[in-house]
Amino acid sequence: MRVPRIYLDADIQAGELLSLPQAQSNYLCKALRMQRGRELWLFNGRGGAWLGQIQDADSKQTVVSVGEFDGKSSESPLKIDLAIALSKGDRFELVLQKATELGVSSIRPIITERTDVKLNAERLQKKHEHWRGILISACEQCGRNIVPELFPLVSLKQALDEPSDMTAIFLDPNAHQSLSVLEQTDNGFRLFIGPEGGFSVHEAEMAVNAGITGVSLGPRILRTETAPLAVISILQSKFGDLG
Repeated sequence: MRVPRIYLDADIQAGELLSLPQAQSNYLCKALRMQRGRELWLFNGRGGAWLGQIQDADSKQTVVSVGEFDGKSSESPLKIDLAIALSKGDRFELVLQKATELGVSSIRPIITERTDVKLNAERLQKKHEHWRGILISACEQCGRNIVPELFPLVSLKQALDEPSDMTAIFLDPNAHQSLSVLEQTDNGFRLFIGPEGGFSVHEAEMAVNAGITGVSLGPRILRTETAPLAVISILQSKFGDLG
């Protein structure tokens, strides 16, 4: 039987009794029908996890006794920073979820010339919280104990100007070189992925002027939610931990 994993934004210590927030309690008791004595894993996104046991199964406030700490890591040895343009509907959220499962270390939402998403400050704050929730849920599902860092929304220019010692690439269907030109690096990769319609000519020139390499994924044009997952999978297969 699968042992559930629950994220808690809190300090966790072996030997203590923890009262879980209502959202997690409701999920365990009503969705999973967990009862007293059942085991679960607790993690706080800082590495490792604690094996817990339910002492009081209550949908409003479940009480868990915290057991031993397991420091085993499922993090990829390859650092990947994903800078991706916002897209409409649930496509952006799909990328957040699947990129987390594939092991990215950080995600930077960006606004580009062809981004067709408008958010005021209030909606952006709510969206950011929602996006982080997606990352957390993906970590609960896939076994990661460190939640990828989610950066604030910025313009493409701001993202290009951000200092980094990573090998930076951007997807360009007109590029004459493919991902095969990339070599192993100790510092990881920063990926720039555009919106539907891709980066504009001006944006591609900005990227090149910033020292970023344009690469093509082949003869077919991939959707904005497909391209990043394809690139991440290839990089993880070549340099990371996907077998």
